[in-house]
Amino acid sequence: DVVRFKEEERRQATERRSAMLTAAAELIAEMDIMVTSTIQDFWNVHEDDVRLEGLDRADKRLLHMFNARMEPYRAKAEAAALQAKKRFRARLAGDASLAHDASWTRSRQ
Repeated sequence: DVVRFKEEERRQATERRSAMLTAAAELIAEMDIMVTSTIQDFWNVHEDDVRLEGLDRADKRLLHMFNARMEPYRAKAEAAALQAKKRFRARLAGDASLAHDASWTRSRQ
């Protein structure tokens, strides 16, 4: 009887956790995302949501869902930063007044 009771408790706990993760996935999908968004921003917005009560803030599945949602935004920002870096380096290479022996006062003008 004790074994069945424990198994039933585990099953119920698993169902509750699954329901909380499903609710969290819906909230993450609806979240207004920016490149600088973090999991802490998610928790700040949804800290009072009763569907997430009992869900650990560092839950690995939740972090994985959040990072999967953020990945396209981060990749796009990284590509834009790389392009800006390339343009800046090309501009420096093309500007003859910016040689390694140029002084800042001459370059500034």
